Amino acid sequence: MQNQSGVNDEELNKMIASLRQEQQAGAPANQAVNQPAAQPAKPTPAAPAKPAGKSAPTQPADPILTDVLAQPAKPAKTKSEPTPVTPPNVNPLGHNVDSGALGDIRLQVISELRPLVNRLDFLAPADKFDTLLLLIRTIDDSSLIPMAHQTAMAIPDEVKRAQALLDILKEIDFFTQKRG
Repeated sequence: MQNQSGVNDEELNKMIASLRQEQQAGAPANQAVNQPAAQPAKPTPAAPAKPAGKSAPTQPADPILTDVLAQPAKPAKTKSEPTPVTPPNVNPLGHNVDSGALGDIRLQVISELRPLVNRLDFLAPADKFDTLLLLIRTIDDSSLIPMAHQTAMAIPDEVKRAQALLDILKEIDFFTQKRG
């Protein structure tokens, strides 16, 4: 399958694999390289029985819905139990994140992606800019603005380039207001 930048998924997977190999080769022998933790296999629920007669077109199962339905029902709380109030999980960068696995994955992805931003040259300028802008907004890293500006200037379509430059101005305004 081809994405918008013209790089197919197989090529992208090869690039990611080569980056991981380079990262592993550069790490000392006794130091573990950050690898995503293997996810335990989830039990697959049994397929529902089909009623006799007409058969409706089947749709692929929604993995989130399947996981929710596979979990045992929680008993209802009685009114005498106080409801504990927990503050949202805040990462070191000060952003609210989902607690649990999603928040952990988010932090891991950010820490893995930030060092690789200099290697995004295989992307089209507009796609590279979108990636940089997302990263700037996610981690509030103003040091990426010059790279985003340089990438925006390489966007061949004038309308998209103008929008990218406006986005950079918005980010600069955000950072200057945040300091002031």
